[in-house]
Amino acid sequence: MTVDKDSKFWLAAIGAVLAAAAVVLIYMFTSEYDAATDNFRLEASKLLLQFLLVGVGGGLVVAYLNHRRESAQRHAEKLAADKKAADDARAAVQARAAVRRVALQELIREIGDAHRRLKVVKRQLRAAIAREEPDPRDPPNRPYAVPAAAFEQAMEALLTAQVAAEQVRDRVAGSVDLLRRDQIDRIVSALRYGACYFHDAFEDYEYCRVKKRDDKYEVTPVCNNLHNFLYARCLPDDLPAEHRAVLQDRISVMTDDRRPLPERHGALGEIRRLTRADKRERRYRVVATEAFSLAAEELRLALWHTCLEDPPSEPEMGLVSAAPAPAAAAA
Repeated sequence: MTVDKDSKFWLAAIGAVLAAAAVVLIYMFTSEYDAATDNFRLEASKLLLQFLLVGVGGGLVVAYLNHRRESAQRHAEKLAADKKAADDARAAVQARAAVRRVALQELIREIGDAHRRLKVVKRQLRAAIAREEPDPRDPPNRPYAVPAAAFEQAMEALLTAQVAAEQVRDRVAGSVDLLRRDQIDRIVSALRYGACYFHDAFEDYEYCRVKKRDDKYEVTPVCNNLHNFLYARCLPDDLPAEHRAVLQDRISVMTDDRRPLPERHGALGEIRRLTRADKRERRYRVVATEAFSLAAEELRLALWHTCLEDPPSEPEMGLVSAAPAPAAAAA
């Protein structure tokens, strides 16, 4: 058992008193008491012994016990204060983690909303196109007509969704408290490609390549971006064979959700370089669609890492479980 410095002092003092009492006892037992003077010495020795044992020794014992009680109380108070400080620090960490989870979930939701709105615009616009075939499956030959009211409504919705995607991109770019720098760069790159693709589609309307005839808009042969947005299922036929093969391979890597996220983002970066090498700098719907998914997957991965570092409370678990675990991303 370890003894602290203060306890050593008190124990030494009590030992000194006991030693003094022992000296008195030895003196009493070794002395001869024959005369009256000797009896006086005996009584004085008894009184001295009582004073040492009861007065000094008892006082020291009581003081020592009070000291031990006060030390134990101070130690308990220190332990309680340390526990409270640790609990407060833990609560602060949990609060920051909860705020981070909510912010990441909000970004995931906003990306999903923007992407879904873009898909709604595409489907509504295709449904409004006047088709004379009894069972149309292939894209119509240009020019083809769209009722003016439906077309203008779709273009407004397209612009709103595209701007929403840009706003999410800008929010992610400033989220240095939520994400690492490399994560931010990858997400921003993916959202930039997606937003630029849909901006290209809107430009056909903005720059009047779509011609208005009476109460309809005609999508003419020069409206390549808008036609691609509505009907593109494969790469353009006029791409050089080598360029087309490399592009198709990179798209296959990017859309393979079994591959790690950094590899898929790397494929997107190569696609961007191939786009710059194309004289017309064309972007592709399949890449833009997958770019939104990549950005959302990156955020889900960050969300799950946050949950692993600091598990959420039970009320939060319902919100976190709505985002599927990015197993492929964590590979």
